[in-house]
Amino acid sequence: METGTEVRVRYGTLHVRDIKGRLRYRDPRDGQPRLGHKDWTWKHVDPVTNRKPGFTAALTESIRTEGFRNPILCYAWDHGVYAAMGINRLRAAQRLDHPEVPVIINDFSGRFAHWEEITTLSQAYGKFLDEPITINFREDGLTYSYGINRRTVGECGPVKGDEPFVIRYVDDCPTEEIIWKLVRNPAYGGTPSGHPKGYPVIPFKEYETMHVRKIEFHKALEEDIVNNGVRNPVIVQSLPAGLSLQFGGSRLRVCKNAGIPSIRALVVDYTDRWKDRPEVTPENWKEFFTDIPANFEFNDEGCDYHYALERRRRHEYDSAGFDWLNGEEPEWLKTEFGWLYEDS
Repeated sequence: METGTEVRVRYGTLHVRDIKGRLRYRDPRDGQPRLGHKDWTWKHVDPVTNRKPGFTAALTESIRTEGFRNPILCYAWDHGVYAAMGINRLRAAQRLDHPEVPVIINDFSGRFAHWEEITTLSQAYGKFLDEPITINFREDGLTYSYGINRRTVGECGPVKGDEPFVIRYVDDCPTEEIIWKLVRNPAYGGTPSGHPKGYPVIPFKEYETMHVRKIEFHKALEEDIVNNGVRNPVIVQSLPAGLSLQFGGSRLRVCKNAGIPSIRALVVDYTDRWKDRPEVTPENWKEFFTDIPANFEFNDEGCDYHYALERRRRHEYDSAGFDWLNGEEPEWLKTEFGWLYEDS
């Protein structure tokens, strides 16, 4: 179902009936076809869904009396338009029979060439009455985020997150204290962690055994880290249960195996343990990386990034993830990451 790969970011208004559904990540086990250029599929938007009645009522009343304060984010391919962000606003429009909604569209179809094109951050921010904490232009268009740890969340105005956290940069996070791996898949089971969303943790050693190791890759990575240090931070959540890894398992594994006592980390701190360390913000996050990832976002759980080095990743491969190879292509890259050499 993939169409073009060239994208233009457009702004305009669209009838709610022209938005076919909402995007979601595809589970390869459910047999649904891949949508577009990522591992996405879609589902219909149900206007009756109401998991947060108070929020829904306030949002619906705001739209009824004020109209839309902020646009919905959509993607357009030849086969349809799909909402990616602003799903609650879309549901409210459906309930209110609100015919047209403002949208920012990452247009792969060319259908919206007559709409205003957005090419700058200032132009993008100008489409919002309530500014997101971050707006990014990426290889697949524009994305934005309202984090629940910030003071503004969409149409409902100032609110405060249920569990405030601050993201800190810690250049000497103790590796021996990171004994947990945060998990979101209920199939893993796990131990209560104190995370506000109820995510459990499993022992990091147990997590290691769940994944097939790329032996030569890890040997090369260990040699580089021992000789040159850790180039980019892992993500750690500081929870009541202790320090839990969110992302960066290979780097942490290598440091533990090599007896390296500390690692660079972006710490999502729910405990105030790291309050004396510098805060990570949309303005300064790149300062903490040697190899700046193309896929970095702030979200309602802290932050997330990756280099898409696995076949099933949700973004295109980011070559910055292998910048530590200095342009070399060792044999293990072809044998253990062979999909990088496959025709797309």
